[in-house]
Amino acid sequence: MTDVEDSGDAAVEAFAALRVEVALLRRAVEGLAAERAEEAAPDYSVTLGEIVRQVERQARAIQALAERPALGLTPETITRQITAAGAEARREDVAALREAQMAMERTAAALSRAMKSGRTANEQRRWVIRSAVGGMVAGALLWAFVPGMILRALPESWTAMLSG
Repeated sequence: MTDVEDSGDAAVEAFAALRVEVALLRRAVEGLAAERAEEAAPDYSVTLGEIVRQVERQARAIQALAERPALGLTPETITRQITAAGAEARREDVAALREAQMAMERTAAALSRAMKSGRTANEQRRWVIRSAVGGMVAGALLWAFVPGMILRALPESWTAMLSG
């Protein structure tokens, strides 16, 4: 045999050995795949049930939100409502301001009457004081002249009795 034939037989033997190894490897991979297939797949039913419950709850919440009237409002509608509420608030404020103004005017009138009454009381007090002073002056004058007039009008016999 020649070197070429020896090298050809060696290559054939190497290919035959490689074929056996590949076959063993294929059987091993198929065995692993079969073992994996035989293993029980994880049970996702509990998790999937929980997901379904959450999705149903969220669907109910979304439905409740969709039924709310606020979602049907447009910016124009909201603007009209805000404008109407502002106008109503301003009307209430104007009414409150008018009421406060009327109350202040009533209070001012009452204060004015009280001040006039106070002035009248002062004038009355001055008049009473002047009258009292005038009465005292008149009384003193009368006291000075009337006893003399009375004594002069009495008979002399009576005057002697009084003086002595």
